[in-house]
Amino acid sequence: GNTYINSIRSMALLLKNEGTSDISRIAASFAVAAPEITISNNACSGLSVLAPGASCWVTFSFSPRSSGLKSTHVNFTYVNESGPQSLGPILVRGTGLLGANLISSLNPVDFGGKVKGTTNTLNFTLTNNGQDTASGINLNAPASSVFSVVSNCNGNAVLAPNETCSSTVT
Repeated sequence: GNTYINSIRSMALLLKNEGTSDISRIAASFAVAAPEITISNNACSGLSVLAPGASCWVTFSFSPRSSGLKSTHVNFTYVNESGPQSLGPILVRGTGLLGANLISSLNPVDFGGKVKGTTNTLNFTLTNNGQDTASGINLNAPASSVFSVVSNCNGNAVLAPNETCSSTVT
């Protein structure tokens, strides 16, 4: 699923013995290592026997370090009355998302030189180049500041991904 960069999301997979005999020595392994996808809990590996009709859970954790799709395949091996068996490959995937990320068109905000008694106006835009909506946007100048915010993102307190808003500071 979708998961923000530097956060963790877990998802569990239920393995059920639908056969007619016990299975044992259940093990899981990744076909290709994917450091952002791990097995965080494998309740199946600690079982000596998984009886017919019984089940166990394997939990995967996804902790993306960058945006985009990450995937790997997991294979399960086990032993039943017929000998060694395998299940898989099973696709395990997630998408890393960059949260809201506001970028100013001016950085730094520089008014340049100013003659005493005059007002300089500076217009700039904020762009949300993240993958989530930015909310609660409120530009303020400190109370003791000589600066003031004339227009505050057109009154918008929310910027969806790839949206921009305009602001003016004097």
